[in-house]
This record gives sequence, structure tokens and C-alpha cells, in this order.
Amino acid sequence: MHKIIIAAVVLMALAALSAWGILSAATPTELESRVVELESELTQLKEKVGALESKYHFEAPILVDANGQIIGTVVREQSDRVNMLSTQGYAFSLDHEGNITPKIVSYANPACDGEMYVAQQSEAMMANGEENSAVPGEVFSSGGNNLTASDELYYVPFNSKNTKILESYYKAQASCSFGGEVTAYPVYLNDPAITDVERIDYALPLHLTVPQ
Repeated sequence: MHKIIIAAVVLMALAALSAWGILSAATPTELESRVVELESELTQLKEKVGALESKYHFEAPILVDANGQIIGTVVREQSDRVNMLSTQGYAFSLDHEGNITPKIVSYANPACDGEMYVAQQSEAMMANGEENSAVPGEVFSSGGNNLTASDELYYVPFNSKNTKILESYYKAQASCSFGGEVTAYPVYLNDPAITDVERIDYALPLHLTVPQ
């Protein structure tokens, strides 16, 4: 924005100078004096722009739990959840009970153990219509849609690359169920030192606050 203002002022100044015949008739001293005046005007314009930016600068609200623990920055409120960002930029959602929302964690073997995966965003949807896929830079719990729940948090690192699993499986009630072919990201147990998401649930009531 500053560059646009500067360019506009310079163009107007050149046009004015040409119209007045100053560029062809003015002495070097007069031109230097005019340049100083223009620089002063530009400085004043920058100050005005800075004042406007400060006046209308918006700080996103922060969600805090009943114990005063900062949960994260609110990105979007939905009917059943609040979409959040941690201080490290990791995305996660919190339901109205203060719990981080779950996704189905998949495995590449019928024993449902070993390396874990989550479906790539826009590829899978749970039967109840809730999102059940993820993108790099996301934190979530395991379970949902009547599947076996976990007390652990999981995350997809920012630098994750997707992979195709020809035969995926997921933990259902008392079984390991076949999930079919899926394009997915590797999933890891949450590391708060990386994600800055520390808990799977938060004390109610939750409230919003605006940074001072």
C-alpha cells in the first residue's frame, strides 16, 4: 500500500512539474528544494497510513478455559465446533464440551497396529457428515462416528507427504475393520513441544478474550 501511495505521489509531482514547466526551466537548486518538499509530503502520507492501519487493526479473539489456560486463536465458529490455531500454527477443532474433535485413524494392516494414517482432506467424510480427513499442520483425537475412542492426541506435521494405502483398516468396536483404498497422510502421537496443543479436553466454561 505504501508503494502504491509513493508511486502515485511521484507521478502527480512529475505531472505537476511538467505542467508548470519547472522540469525544463527550474535551476538545480530549485529542483533539489522541490524534491525535499516531496520527500516531506511522502513522510507525512506514510504517517497517516500508519495511523489508519493502527486504528483499524483487528486482533483475532483467543479462547480460554475455566482455569485461565489459553487454548488458541479462534479462526471460525461453527454450529458444533470452534476452529482454532495454536501458537505454532497448528489447526484443531474444539466441540462445545471442550473436547478436541476426533477423526478416524487408519492402519495399513488388519491388526490395526504400526504406522498410523488419516485420510487426505476432501477425500473422506464420516456418515454423520462431519469432516473425517486432515491436512498437514492439523491436530485431532481418534474415534468419532461410534468408533473406538482414544485418550491420545495425534497430529500431521506440516511437511507431510501423502501416500496411497491400497488396503486400509480402522479400529471399530471390538474389531479392526476394512476401510478400503485411501490416500492419506502419516499420523504421529501429538508432541506439545511441536504443536503447542497440550490437552485433549479443557475445563468449562470456555470464554473469548481479545489480546490487549
